[in-house]
Amino acid sequence: MSDFTKALEYYFQARKIYEEAGDKSKIAMMYTNIGIVMKERMDFAEAAAYYRNALNIYQELHDKFGVAACYANLGSSLFLCT
Repeated sequence: MSDFTKALEYYFQARKIYEEAGDKSKIAMMYTNIGIVMKERMDFAEAAAYYRNALNIYQELHDKFGVAACYANLGSSLFLCT
């Protein structure tokens, strides 16, 4: 059985550490991971919001792989919420 609450707690803790370190790539990764948990919890609008946060960072970093992954995640979340 999944423990989404605990997963979110760890992702938010990791995001804070990466923010303190200034590691934008890892911050975007945590936003993506949080989005995945939200999607699994069937909270598609919240998942999309986190994917958009990650997308903004990946675009700023010119990370094409990260941008593509965010678009794919956004697409699946928006598809599922309709």
